Amino acid sequence: MPRLPRLTQRQTTLLLVAAALAVDYGDRSVVGAVGPQLKDQFDLGNVGLGVVASAFAVVGAIATVPAGALVDRVSRVRLLTFGLALWSAAMTLGGAATTLWLFVAARMMLGALVAVARPAAASMVGDLYPPAERNRALSLVDAGELVGTGAGVVIAALAGAFLSWRGVFWIVAAAGAALAVFGHRVREPKRREGGRGESLAEAFRIVLATKTVVIVIVASCVGYFFFAGVRTFAVTFTAKHYGVSQSVADLLLLLLGAGGAVGLFLGGRIGDRLTESGRSGARLVVAAAEFAAAAVLFALALFVRPLALALPLYVGGAATLTAASPMLDAIRLDVVAPDLWGRAESVRTTTQIVFEAVAPLGFGVVADALGGSGGGRGLQLAFLVSLPLLLANGLILLLARRPLEREGRV
Repeated sequence: MPRLPRLTQRQTTLLLVAAALAVDYGDRSVVGAVGPQLKDQFDLGNVGLGVVASAFAVVGAIATVPAGALVDRVSRVRLLTFGLALWSAAMTLGGAATTLWLFVAARMMLGALVAVARPAAASMVGDLYPPAERNRALSLVDAGELVGTGAGVVIAALAGAFLSWRGVFWIVAAAGAALAVFGHRVREPKRREGGRGESLAEAFRIVLATKTVVIVIVASCVGYFFFAGVRTFAVTFTAKHYGVSQSVADLLLLLLGAGGAVGLFLGGRIGDRLTESGRSGARLVVAAAEFAAAAVLFALALFVRPLALALPLYVGGAATLTAASPMLDAIRLDVVAPDLWGRAESVRTTTQIVFEAVAPLGFGVVADALGGSGGGRGLQLAFLVSLPLLLANGLILLLARRPLEREGRV
């Protein structure tokens, strides 16, 4: 029997960080998939379920700042492995919870992985890959979120047919525990030299004083805001607006994820090509164009019927929306000194958590206000109202071109 090829350090590290994001986002989609059972178990309404599902964000947002500082100081592999182990324990505890408060406490413990994963991933990718290869590497890391979201839906659908919601939680917990064991076999990347070992307060001051970083963080988080709204309401909107079954609507969500994955890979390749050719600043222009294209494609899709004709537009919108992500991630690494990568990413992660947590509430409020809660008209209008944000995002990114020329390190 032929031996499987041995993975390089770069490959094992990418696998670890992408899989860590996958189990994190897999949990988020699992909670939505078993939501009706959770509502019955703990006597929750829609608002209560939303609060429970987002409980991890409280700890995640608070813990990300010190986690970013630790990423810049200690072994990132060990820190990420510890986060995975704690995350798996929290999932196991959540599956065994018999009271609402115990379940909420378990959900909050999940914030440990949220706080560590992104800063550790950015820092290790920056150390392992030169600038001309970072865009593609970061696209693979970002793909972990989409893969995890899709896998969570599939696991909940298949396992939920035979097990209770507790069993689904324990299956996902086992995947996290297996990944933590795998993490012990990954070597810590050698850190790049750079920076002056600033204090925590001084480091964050430097990061927030870098205009390119601030603009790119805002732009990327607006993209996450829109995608979080789509992820939350796509199934409900599709079923009501197009009059299809929930299974067909679920398929649309999976296809959107597939389109997003294609966009990530294309965005990573384009970013590397531009960097390698000495036109790294052009990534901002390309990313701005991608946000604008996503707004146009989603706008057209919202007015096209039947669903079969609108589907390519939705998938194309998802692809163009996510294509900007790896380029924006790589730009932050290019601008910030290596010993500040963890803290810079923690600023982005905290902002992202807030934007993603607010998105479902914002979309829901706008939908109810404009079209009522009974049909898909309100959600259609809510999506349309939010699309100018993507267009504005493109203009915001163009403002970063001049600061990037002054602040860029590559």
